[in-house]
Amino acid sequence: MRDIIVITGPTASGKSKAATDLAQKIGGEIISADSLQVYKYMDIGTAKEINPPVKHHLIDIITPGQKFSAADYVKHAQEAINNIPSHITPIVAGGSGFYINALLYKTDLKSQNSDYLNFLNEKLENAGKEALHQMLVKVDAPYAEKVHFNNTRKVIRALEYYYSHGKRLSDQKRGRKNYNITMYLLDLPRHILYEKINNRVDLMLEKGLVREVENLVKMGYANTLPLQSIGYKEILKYLNREYTLDEAREKIKQNTRRFAKRQLTWFKNKTEAQPVNLQSLLLIY
Repeated sequence: MRDIIVITGPTASGKSKAATDLAQKIGGEIISADSLQVYKYMDIGTAKEINPPVKHHLIDIITPGQKFSAADYVKHAQEAINNIPSHITPIVAGGSGFYINALLYKTDLKSQNSDYLNFLNEKLENAGKEALHQMLVKVDAPYAEKVHFNNTRKVIRALEYYYSHGKRLSDQKRGRKNYNITMYLLDLPRHILYEKINNRVDLMLEKGLVREVENLVKMGYANTLPLQSIGYKEILKYLNREYTLDEAREKIKQNTRRFAKRQLTWFKNKTEAQPVNLQSLLLIY
């Protein structure tokens, strides 16, 4: 069974730097576990590192208009790990906890009913996000409590899982491990994490986040699921004159802080990650 290192944590906690520094120190390649960095043209809003000093996998592999599920992620990530030479350490790094667990443990992710998925997408289009979320509340309230109605990708995934398997996604138990795992959680003091989040949002706007979203709209991706993610949906509302730029900035910061809090809770409750900071992680190796 292959040995892999996993570095996870909330957004803006320094996962990319930690993974890159560790890869350079021990000789490793990075498998991204970010559900948005798989998309082309979405660079600034996903804090994508351009020309990283070590090899990364699962970056810029599809367009925002293409569907990409946890099962797709597992398939691509396993292929990448299998193609990494045995003397090089795979380092899985990112904040998408569901993707990480799907990769690390044997779980049933196969979609069972395309007709039902079509029904859910029609429901979304005709009745809206909140109606779809209410469907989830009725069948899996614990999972619905953790997922905002704007995150339609996860809402649809949970509904389809319940329909296909007759089980709640919140009750899903981890299967046996696919790899020998050493897993770390970058856990910063809350006030430091929130400051880093606020600074990151300011930097994204300075780098041209508005222009990036404008270009995505011009390419026809305005109504795709990736553009409903934090950072993009707020700028879309700015472009639609629903927010001023300052209002969009503050909304992104607020929504990102809330998301980071949910991520931390999830990683502490759903994974076996050891809490560390960057300095102590590098000292371990």
